[in-house]
Amino acid sequence: MVKLVCHAEKYKKGSVSSIERHNERKNTNYSNEEIDPLRTHLNYTLIQRDDESYYRSVMKLVNARDNPSGRTLRKDAVVLCEFIISSSNEFFDTLSAEEQRHFFEEANRYLQDFFGKKHCIYATVHYDEHTPNMHFGFVPLTAKNRLCAKEVVDRSVLLQLQAEMPKFLQMKGCQIERGEAGA
Repeated sequence: MVKLVCHAEKYKKGSVSSIERHNERKNTNYSNEEIDPLRTHLNYTLIQRDDESYYRSVMKLVNARDNPSGRTLRKDAVVLCEFIISSSNEFFDTLSAEEQRHFFEEANRYLQDFFGKKHCIYATVHYDEHTPNMHFGFVPLTAKNRLCAKEVVDRSVLLQLQAEMPKFLQMKGCQIERGEAGA
C-alpha cells in the first residue's frame, strides 16, 4: 500500500500574499520548475471563498480572536499554517479522476474537522505539478480563540494527525497508509 504525504509549513503575515499568488497561480514565473502552465486549468479549489484575498481572510480571523490583553499582533507571529497533502504518482496513477477528487475531498474534510472549519482559509488542488497535491491553509487559533501556532501545530498534534488521517481515508475507501515517522 502507498503512503500518505502530509507536510506542514507555518507563515507570518508578510508571506500570506505570496502563498496566495503561488496557490492560485497568479505569478508569471515560479521557482518551482515542475509547474506546467499547460496543466494549470486542471487545478481546483475545495474551500469556496468570498472574493477576499487570503490576507484579508486571515486578518479578519486574527483580528476577531480573543485578545484580552489588547496587545498588537507581533511582527513575527505565525498567522497561517499550511499542510501539503499528497502521495506518490504510483498511487494517483491507479485512481480515476473521480477517485483522485474523492481522496482530496476526504482529506480536506478531515483537516477542516480537525482544525475547525471556521478557521480554514483555502484548500487548493494542483494537477500542474509532477505529483498531484493539495495545499490546505488555516489560521492557527486555539479552542479558546487565541492565535498560537505552537499550540495548534505542535509535535503531538502532528503525530496524531499523521496516525489518524490515513485511517480516516482508509474508512473512506482510499488505499493509503501512514507515511514513515520522522521522514
